[in-house]
Amino acid sequence: ELDLIYFHPAEQDQTDNLDKLKSVCQQVKALPLLPYRLEPVFARGIPYWFTACYQAELYLAVADWLRRRRYLAVQVEFSQLLFLLPDLPDHLPKIFVAHDIASVSFQRRLGQVPDRLHRLLHWLTYQQIKRYEHNYLPSADWIVAMSEHDKQVLQHKFAVLPDQLTVVPNGFPADLLAAKPGQKQRHSSTTRLGFIGGFSHSPNKQAVEYFFRQIYPLIKLESWQFYLAGNNTAADLAGYQTYPEFVNLGRVEQVQDFFDQIDVLVAPIWAGSGTRIKILEASAAGKLVLTTPIGAEGLDLDKLPNVVLCTTAQEFADQINQLTNREKSDYALPDRDYLAGFGWPAVFQRYADWLVAKLKHSHEDH
Repeated sequence: ELDLIYFHPAEQDQTDNLDKLKSVCQQVKALPLLPYRLEPVFARGIPYWFTACYQAELYLAVADWLRRRRYLAVQVEFSQLLFLLPDLPDHLPKIFVAHDIASVSFQRRLGQVPDRLHRLLHWLTYQQIKRYEHNYLPSADWIVAMSEHDKQVLQHKFAVLPDQLTVVPNGFPADLLAAKPGQKQRHSSTTRLGFIGGFSHSPNKQAVEYFFRQIYPLIKLESWQFYLAGNNTAADLAGYQTYPEFVNLGRVEQVQDFFDQIDVLVAPIWAGSGTRIKILEASAAGKLVLTTPIGAEGLDLDKLPNVVLCTTAQEFADQINQLTNREKSDYALPDRDYLAGFGWPAVFQRYADWLVAKLKHSHEDH
């Protein structure tokens, strides 16, 4: 049985989400994100950008459920909620799922901050987040990392013991692999580039900004379009609507719908950590992927020959401009057995096997 507390933007109606989640969870509680504020920064050392989750309603809900039900373990996801770990009962195993390592992500973003003042402010934020992780990570009994790279960072930078760590990568819908790669490939004189991701995650916003600021002026194709999918607001997109090649698809119900629209995923990702699901999804859909070494971090590129690494805007543009001289499907297809290991059924099984073994061992110790 599973009970779930999750956070959502205050303006978003949660009726549909709650109905879906209640079909698989015993109890579900949705909490709106609060405005950022300074009080938790000084009281608990919580970084300013993480304070939206620090609220009395969270502690009241956790205390109520712990009082009424018996749990085998408590799992906390994302760095924004690390502060909760020390306040959970000592007798319960505490699992932290590190979807990324926030300090690594913020450190990488420094290189994309254009002016000195903002770079200084960003550096101060990075230092604050690093201290926060050093202070709160030790409260986790077990930690799930998304990649071997993140596992090594947690061991070497935060002194997490090897037996506390496991790697269970993020996943994607397995039905993406059900279709034959490229079977819905469009044959058109117009090259369709694309990116998928919400701007609420800063690396996604920076990637699209980089594309239009750095790569766009170098593209020489006669006919092309750039498709963007994601739950983004009109204010997020205001600067891009004037580009004639820009097409906003908004939020797509099925990720396959997005990949059916494009020929190439262009993902100039310069920050973040963990694994980039969009790279795996595009590979499963049989698409050519242009990304950075950070974008492909944690993936075995020998198994993904459709993924091409670029380190400069010119390299991205060169790859895009070559698309007129070859079929847009003229590249080696990825290893589907390798990709199947990232499908949700395989990921869930890997996580369940690890969790059952850890819980059994913990029970024997007590």
